[in-house]
Amino acid sequence: MDGIELSAAMVERLHAQPGSSDVGVAIGDFSTTRVRGTFTLAYLVRNTIMNLTTQDAQVECYLDAARHLEPAASS
Repeated sequence: MDGIELSAAMVERLHAQPGSSDVGVAIGDFSTTRVRGTFTLAYLVRNTIMNLTTQDAQVECYLDAARHLEPAASS
């Protein structure tokens, strides 16, 4: 599991929790920050998208998420 967080202080709080070593976190803006690998699922927690205050930033967020997704398997 990987995530993106803007606040280094919040990452510190996460890493103080049991089991947090299983969570990779990149510090940065979630509309543009890349993490290693591809994933079968990407999601925004709660109303996180509302932290991006322009439509352009929201579109970039979805494009960034799409770049991290694995191609769909053919049936």
